[in-house]
Amino acid sequence: MKTFIFYLFIDFWAVTLLFCADQMVSDRKRELIQSSNKSVWLDMNFRITGRHVCFFASFMVLFFVSAMRDHVGIDYRPYAQTYININKGYIDIWNAWLSPGYVLINKMLGLIDPNNYFLLFTLMAFMTMWYLMKAIYKMSCDWFMSLYLFISFCYYYQSFNQFRQILAVTITTYSCYFLMRGRLKTFLLYVIFAALFHKSALIMAGMCFVYKREINLKNLCLYALLCAVINIGFNTLITVLISFTNYGGYIGSIYDTYMDGSTILNTLVRIIILAGCLMFSKKTIERVPEMVTFYNSALVCTVLQTMAMWSHIFGRITTYFYAPYIILIPEVLKTVESYFDKSSARLIRFFVIVLLLIYHGVYFFNTPKNGVLTYRMLFVN
Repeated sequence: MKTFIFYLFIDFWAVTLLFCADQMVSDRKRELIQSSNKSVWLDMNFRITGRHVCFFASFMVLFFVSAMRDHVGIDYRPYAQTYININKGYIDIWNAWLSPGYVLINKMLGLIDPNNYFLLFTLMAFMTMWYLMKAIYKMSCDWFMSLYLFISFCYYYQSFNQFRQILAVTITTYSCYFLMRGRLKTFLLYVIFAALFHKSALIMAGMCFVYKREINLKNLCLYALLCAVINIGFNTLITVLISFTNYGGYIGSIYDTYMDGSTILNTLVRIIILAGCLMFSKKTIERVPEMVTFYNSALVCTVLQTMAMWSHIFGRITTYFYAPYIILIPEVLKTVESYFDKSSARLIRFFVIVLLLIYHGVYFFNTPKNGVLTYRMLFVN
């Protein structure tokens, strides 16, 4: 419980700083920020403002706690040993289970210190938080709410456990900035970049085929039909396809859970969230046409989530399509609030925040996160 309270304290400061950043920009200014193709580093007219300071401070709060953890996370110890093994030459860049980009980073850091695996966890934490903040800054209509959602979905804590995959998730989430603008080549380059750290990121390339599909009854029925066909033919179709990947040995193992309570509950929650978003899809897309990309991502996520009930392996794959909800939900919430006066809108927002806080607590304590329940910091006894 002490660790959870500590996390809540850290989370509070991180989201509060982005709340302050939100107050520093108008809707018009935010549009200009998000429509600009200029890189901060290449913009000769760039100047540091209050919102940049708030973003940097929020980034540092989350980055510092992640980077300074000492053997926090189920995968921490084996990946620490893997770092040493890679730099001793026991594992090469074409290792079957590790992505080449990840092995290369280990080797590069090994040039500085082949035994200091803390360098690896620091760099991975930096990149994860960097791409998360970039995604929020460039796409969200409500910076505070997007970060709050990321934390409420427990992705921050998952980055202590599944740190390779969560880095890939934040990269692919940022890549949606280019997808929703039809810049497919750039989008695919980022997907490939993410796959250098976790090969499962390649699943996001499939968004190229559906990101522009209209959200109407016909297409919703097609998604429902696809979901039914895939689930009915799961054993003969999906299991055969998975057997050709690195996850083939996972199918049928003790880790491949089937219809467990947490997966069923998670599926129901995601269906409810999707239904809530779809109720306001017409006006949301009319106001922000690019949101059609995120609606399609949410629909793909739901189809895959139903498959996770048959094999837990799909639970990880859905993560790539679930993360973009941190951009979609704030837009939907903005649409909902437009139907009410200011005081009622504040009450709705407060209600959503409380619901997410409850979801955050339940999800944290009812999923296998044994590796993050006790936080230890480097150099602190």
